[in-house]
Amino acid sequence: MKQVVLDKTNSKIDVIEVPAPILEGRGIVVKTAYSLISSGTEVSMILRARESKLDQIKRMMPEEGVISYIKRKIKSGTLVKGAQGVLSTLNKDSGKGFGNLMPIGYSSSGIAIDVDDRVCSARLNDKVACGASRHAGFNYVPENLFTRVARDMDLKEAAFTTIGCIAMQGVRRANVVVGDNVVIIGQGLVGQIAAQLVRASGGYSIVTDLSQWRLDLAKKLGANKTINVSGQNSVEEVMRFTHGLGADKVIICASSFSARPIKDAVGMSRDKGRIVLVGNVKIEIPREPFYEKELDFLISRSYGPGRYDSLYEQKGFDYPFDMVRWAENSNMREFIRLLSEKKINVKDLITYEYDISNAREAYENIITNPDTTFLVLLKYAPDNEQA
Repeated sequence: MKQVVLDKTNSKIDVIEVPAPILEGRGIVVKTAYSLISSGTEVSMILRARESKLDQIKRMMPEEGVISYIKRKIKSGTLVKGAQGVLSTLNKDSGKGFGNLMPIGYSSSGIAIDVDDRVCSARLNDKVACGASRHAGFNYVPENLFTRVARDMDLKEAAFTTIGCIAMQGVRRANVVVGDNVVIIGQGLVGQIAAQLVRASGGYSIVTDLSQWRLDLAKKLGANKTINVSGQNSVEEVMRFTHGLGADKVIICASSFSARPIKDAVGMSRDKGRIVLVGNVKIEIPREPFYEKELDFLISRSYGPGRYDSLYEQKGFDYPFDMVRWAENSNMREFIRLLSEKKINVKDLITYEYDISNAREAYENIITNPDTTFLVLLKYAPDNEQA
């Protein structure tokens, strides 16, 4: 079968032939119909792999500075010795590993072609949405990382489920209720879906971004207020929209090595407001304004409870329903329900579709045209969509 990998020796995307997976336990084997390329997580990983050694260090420490970083590491005795010392220390700090080929991808849809006897949530030839899957013709998916979808659902939409769960968990952590003014900082893929989920929950969505193109898309999908932070003061605009009260909730979906998103979130929050971090930004908590407003700051862990729990994700052990109402798999099922009821629009987020064989071109398109390419789907054999 074909599988997309990142060749870390040259930072290039490649499509290779590998054996198809088999049943490994309590799960299913899925013949992939579509897989989703995130313009955020995956592309950022590729761009970082292409950076020079010095640029990697600068990116990791944009405010500290390279010289200060090296001096600090020497003083603490943690700088790896040798010609590659700084980069080796950087890799250690950032948790990067080494190896030539890295499988990528994490959200897909397809048809179940093999089902373990212990699995009761799917049957042969069911349409399914999958998490923790790769850009590959076939995927083995453990029981808690897939959910069935209706036979009349478009598998293009189902391929968004993993991303949808990330946005949904952030909205759940924010505890959005009817009438809340909710700011979503960052209108990448997760931010776009989070804004729609806020409205589905009865809140008013106020979205911010540097890209006017992304803001226009958010407006098309129903955002109540858009703010371009490159030309507008986001705190002032939020205060004006909320009649001086401030936002009830702020959900940060941006990716930044700056602490600016958190500082802005504090400024635009009302007293006793709640800030939820979904994206990846520098965490610096200014004590005084947090104290004066008595703000809550929460982290949203990816798809929800169960994430990073090997017993849940790999072995198929579920949590007691009365103890954990919205675990990872429950969020997947709920997102599919919202899609089927047309409460969430993901089709307008699709910019292009590419055949799996042209995956390299798909990634390069996103990288070279970031202002006009939002999301790309990889599609597989035409008959993959038939159930």
